[in-house]
Amino acid sequence: MLSWAGSLAVLGLAAWLVQHTLTGLAWHAVAAAWGRLSARQVAASIACTALSFGILALFDVLAARTAVPGRVSAARAAFAGAR
Repeated sequence: MLSWAGSLAVLGLAAWLVQHTLTGLAWHAVAAAWGRLSARQVAASIACTALSFGILALFDVLAARTAVPGRVSAARAAFAGAR
């Protein structure tokens, strides 16, 4: 029961923080800033995001190899971490 209460408390705090942050945001300023980005900047951000996901998958593979050597394939470990 305590774990559910703690989870709900953290979820409530996160929801409050998101709501508090978004109410102070000027959406027209966000749209204007997005419009000023070059295609190169957007492509670089997409490439960095893909690299980040790849590194996270590698961490999952290394963790599986350390925790249960030989019992989980690299592909399965990488896929399981992506869920």
